[in-house]
Amino acid sequence: MTTKESTTLFSLTYGEDTKLPLAIHGARFHVTAACGQRLALVSAHLTVCNTEIASDIEASLKFPLPDSDSTVCGFSVGADSAIAVAKEVAKAVAYKEREKGRAVATATNVSGAVWETTVFPLPHLVPVEVAIQTVCKLDQAADGSMTLHLPLSFAQPVADNPGGGHLYKGVGGSK
Repeated sequence: MTTKESTTLFSLTYGEDTKLPLAIHGARFHVTAACGQRLALVSAHLTVCNTEIASDIEASLKFPLPDSDSTVCGFSVGADSAIAVAKEVAKAVAYKEREKGRAVATATNVSGAVWETTVFPLPHLVPVEVAIQTVCKLDQAADGSMTLHLPLSFAQPVADNPGGGHLYKGVGGSK
């Protein structure tokens, strides 16, 4: 019996009906593994850019998580870190902040292992770094090594973020 691994396209889109794809210019991942606990902290740093619309826009970003038990524990857009608040509070605050022209992002867990956020403003031709931190489980292979599956794929090749690259840092145990 063969199993098919599913991957979800990472997406950054604009518009409710058209879902115009926006550019993802760079990606950098840092994994800190706690092998004894069979957990990993994954930090994804994505450089996104509005190359399509000649004004500030609100974009929707969907990020596939390794599994439905994964927890997003950190999120930032540029230098602004996010905090968790009740859904009703988030809607009210986001509305007020947008009205004042301030940067705002809201996030939800869409279904299963997909996390979604909105990013505003996403200025025309200005790269913006979006950072997402998630805690997820490590799987143990038959040979005792630990593995992590990140179900990400990009529609087009994406460069390493400047000064970035993929990094691995193990804590306690084998790689």
